[in-house]
Amino acid sequence: MSDSVDPSPVATERQLLEQRDAVVDEVTRLVKQAEIGKAREILCRLESLPIDEVRTRAGANDIAAMEEVARRLLQGLGVAKDPQAGAGWLLRAAEGGSAQAAFNLGVMY
Repeated sequence: MSDSVDPSPVATERQLLEQRDAVVDEVTRLVKQAEIGKAREILCRLESLPIDEVRTRAGANDIAAMEEVARRLLQGLGVAKDPQAGAGWLLRAAEGGSAQAAFNLGVMY
């Protein structure tokens, strides 16, 4: 008889935890992909809108619209280039919860 303890219950529990973790990772990956797809769809729609409409949406606290106004101002797309105003819109978007806007602000400064 061996002095070792039967590892099967521990191994089974460990395997279940590993399987659970794998499922959580996969679900997280799929959710992120869905959100990225949704974000791309929104941005494509915003890019086709006139600047006045995008500014109206941004003024109504639409985060994606804030990011779009910032992009146009920073790059001078359809508006006069204005990095200071663009940074202001990025700041508002970041304060509203946009990680991308916060990152872009960090890159600017």
